[in-house]
Amino acid sequence: MEFLKTATQWMNDNPGKAAGTIAGFVLGLLIIAFGPVRAIFIIILGAIGFLVGKLRDENISIAEQLRRLLKRDR
Repeated sequence: MEFLKTATQWMNDNPGKAAGTIAGFVLGLLIIAFGPVRAIFIIILGAIGFLVGKLRDENISIAEQLRRLLKRDR
């Protein structure tokens, strides 16, 4: 139980290091389990899902963001 308390305290004190460590560990597992190409595909889909969720959480129109992204300034 002491380990969990110490680990939680470290994660609270160092959130960037904790997130990087977890991300590196997950990336390593993905590459070992699926290979590098499939792992990159999974990461891209995860990033797209994160962005869509972030836009929805902030009540930003996904369609409007796509229009702004694809609009040509001429």
